[in-house]
Amino acid sequence: MKLIPTKEKVQIKLFVWAGDEMIPHTSKMAGKWGWDFECSCGFKSQSGGAIKACIRREIEEHKFYAHDYEYTIRESK
Repeated sequence: MKLIPTKEKVQIKLFVWAGDEMIPHTSKMAGKWGWDFECSCGFKSQSGGAIKACIRREIEEHKFYAHDYEYTIRESK
């Protein structure tokens, strides 16, 4: 299933924790990180460095409940 916007499309920025510092994640970063995210609406996760799977789920929940995104079933070709 995939989330699609119904009203507005939001921007999500992923961040990783390097010690006590939260830095933006880039595709060239390798390693094990603690994750957080920030939404374009101003919402910031406060996990303090959760695993990526937990943050992905939090992003889905935020989009669904705060921005009225809907789940759709992908049709097979």
